[in-house]
Amino acid sequence: MLDCSSKGKCELKHVESNTTSTAFSHFGSLVFDLHRFALFIDVKTYKSPLDICAKPILFNCHTETVLPPNISHIKIPNSLAHAFRLYQIERPANSAVNVSTSEQNCYEQRAIEFLLWEIHHISVKRSSLEEVALRGQLIGEKRLLVIDGCVEVAVSYYRIGYSLSSDLEFKAVEMIEQSYAIKCPTLVMLLLGTKKVQERLAVPGVLERFLTTPSDQKTCKECFTAFYVENPQSVQQAIKDPNDWVMKLQRGGGGNNLFGKKMVEALESSALSSYTIQKLIKPKARPTWVMTPTNDLPTLFNAVSLAFLEF
Repeated sequence: MLDCSSKGKCELKHVESNTTSTAFSHFGSLVFDLHRFALFIDVKTYKSPLDICAKPILFNCHTETVLPPNISHIKIPNSLAHAFRLYQIERPANSAVNVSTSEQNCYEQRAIEFLLWEIHHISVKRSSLEEVALRGQLIGEKRLLVIDGCVEVAVSYYRIGYSLSSDLEFKAVEMIEQSYAIKCPTLVMLLLGTKKVQERLAVPGVLERFLTTPSDQKTCKECFTAFYVENPQSVQQAIKDPNDWVMKLQRGGGGNNLFGKKMVEALESSALSSYTIQKLIKPKARPTWVMTPTNDLPTLFNAVSLAFLEF
C-alpha cells in the first residue's frame, strides 16, 4: 500500500503476508473487463474514444499495451488441477477438498469449483475444519486422507484457518498436515502468514538469514513499517500517539485490527503476546462515488480502495 504520511512523498509499504489462500482471483479478472470498458469504450457511441482500432464493445486491439489482461480466474484452477494430477501419478484420488465455511465470499470460491469441473473434470468437496475432524480419517501406511469413508482427497485447499479456535479445528489441521494429500498451503506457510513472523522479520539481522544479496535486503527493508519488537517504549509511544499506530491480532489474514481509543484501551489491559503493533500506513484518500442496495442515489466517500462493502 502507498504510504503518504511523509510530506510530499509516498512510499510503497508492506501491509501483511497472506499465505492461507488466494482470494478474488475470479473477481479480479472481471474488474479488468470493467477497466477495459471504461478506458477504451465511449458508451455514447460504443467506440474507442481514442480512435484506436474502434469497434462496438469488442476487445480493443491496443488494450494490452496499457492494460495487461488478467486471467487469474483461469490460473488458480489450473494450478490446483496440476497439483491434483501430480497426486494421481501415485494414487487414483477422486476429489480435491475446499476447506471452507459459509461466508460472503462463497461466489468467488464457487467460480473456482465450477471451472475445475468444467475445464479439468475435477470434483470439489467443500468441508469445514470441524467436518474434516469428525468425518475424515487417515488410512494405510501412506496416511491417505479419506472423508465419509469414500472420498480420497488429493489436494486440500484452505479458504479458512487464519485463526484456530477449537480442539476440532486443531485436530483437522493436524490430520491434513499428516496426510498424503497435497496441502495448499502447508502448515509452514500457514505460520508464515501470522503477524509475529512479519514482526520478527523486521528485527535487524533476521531478514539477512534468508536474503543474502544486499540489494534484495535493502529493497525489502524499504517496504517494512515500524513494529513493536519487545520494546516497551513503542507501547508508550502508541498510547501517546494512537493515530500513528495500529494493533493487529496475532493470526493470518486481515481484519480484527484496533485503532485509536480502542487500541489504547487494549494496550493498557492486554498482553502483547496475542497482538502486534505496527506503524499505521496512511494512503492518500480520493473521493469515490459508491452505489449500495440501500440507497437510491450514489454516495460520495473518501476511499483508498474499494473491493466491496458489507451492508
